[in-house]
Amino acid sequence: MSDEGTSDTPSLYQAVLAALSDPAHRKYVEKLKTDRFEASKKRAITLQEMAELKNLHARLDGNGNPTAAVSDVGSTALMPVQEGQGQADRRAGPPSAAPPGRARAAEPDRTSQRQSISAERQAEVVDLSQDSDEETRVPRLNAEAGASSSTSIARRSPRNTPTAVPASSAMGSLRVQNSKRPANQMNGVETPQGAKRAKTSAPQASYMHPLLQALVDAVPASLNQRVAHMQPIVPTRIPPQKLPSAAHPMTGWVKRKPVFVDKYGAAQQSLVTKLRILPSQLVDDAAAVALRNERRINHKALFAKLDLNPGLPTFPGKPGTLITSRDDVPLEQPLLVVVKPTRDASWLYVGLYKLHKHDRSVTAQEWKEMPKATRNGWARMLAGPERPTHDCYFRIALRLALSHSAGSQVPEAKVEEAFNLYNRSRESEQKKMLPSQQQVLEGLERGYDTIGVLTLEPIAIGERLYEEIWDARSTA
Repeated sequence: MSDEGTSDTPSLYQAVLAALSDPAHRKYVEKLKTDRFEASKKRAITLQEMAELKNLHARLDGNGNPTAAVSDVGSTALMPVQEGQGQADRRAGPPSAAPPGRARAAEPDRTSQRQSISAERQAEVVDLSQDSDEETRVPRLNAEAGASSSTSIARRSPRNTPTAVPASSAMGSLRVQNSKRPANQMNGVETPQGAKRAKTSAPQASYMHPLLQALVDAVPASLNQRVAHMQPIVPTRIPPQKLPSAAHPMTGWVKRKPVFVDKYGAAQQSLVTKLRILPSQLVDDAAAVALRNERRINHKALFAKLDLNPGLPTFPGKPGTLITSRDDVPLEQPLLVVVKPTRDASWLYVGLYKLHKHDRSVTAQEWKEMPKATRNGWARMLAGPERPTHDCYFRIALRLALSHSAGSQVPEAKVEEAFNLYNRSRESEQKKMLPSQQQVLEGLERGYDTIGVLTLEPIAIGERLYEEIWDARSTA
């Protein structure tokens, strides 16, 4: 995550650090820098951490006198929750303060623990740079573990951190943003129980790994605004450890071939396919049970890639968008949605949706603001030398090529004429009629042609199906 993505968080830290700049409290300043401020550059802090900082910040008097806050909070209030600490302890709020002498004595233990955790994270990384059907998990040498995070993500050590349930995709990166919320409302973060839909959009900690987070952060706000009126569905049955979280962002991701293809009967490559499921798995009522003689049915499903569609849901039950002009995508009917978050071969089932055609296609300005991966992905899709697979994209490619030559958008009649001529031409001539990737990018930004937008409205998660899919990874 870039520094821009955490602009709200550092400002709060800077305010606290400025108030604690008294030399007598130097050790507290160093702890804040080491344990929280530096970490906030790489991930969004959790709601509990924000609450702790809020309480600390609120206790500073108007002159920035840190004495009361430091003496009350002590050196443990802003330390990470230790592995094995109970859920009830975390919800009860920050621990009691320890005397300065006791905190100083415990300092070597915390330092050694941080070094141990760091060593564990360097021991194994998941390579996300491969676009293959096999996930690459390889041990790395310590020297290699320090390589750029743009190609790999370190596996984090387990922590029993409460899972943050995200709100609407219109919130973008889902970082903690509402810094004005009263501190007394931020304490005791709990997973919602019994609520089917979120009533308000609350600030949430990030549950995505850096590659996915960077892509979602770059989505134009206007694209997410198309689904801002849709409320997400909050999981109530799925155990938190089976949902993506900041500590375990790859939870829920499974392989398409051994799970979706072999077990559920999905096609290997198709955008629109089917999944063989039990109907009761789509009922999220906690009292619902599967019938004894229930048979599996073939339910329509959509498998979409996030690099081409950065507005897709990235968490079960969230609304989202799909960029497409294809007419074979089912509209206004229940459709299971599975998302491919990165170039890795894993996929994430996000729920049951209805797709609606939006009246506004991707605008020229939105193409300019799209993530680089999205722009390049569509450029490869529409450019030559090979003919685009679907006629709708083939016509878009022809219009972009003709408009580039003419210097302005050409009428539909010219596109149809080129379409017929292409089918009568030799292969060498056909390649000349298609645009280059650069011409595609320029044409989309100038509005010569564009691609439509579908909105994804969540109607159920299918929590039993989600759990079955996640559990199937171990037997696939």
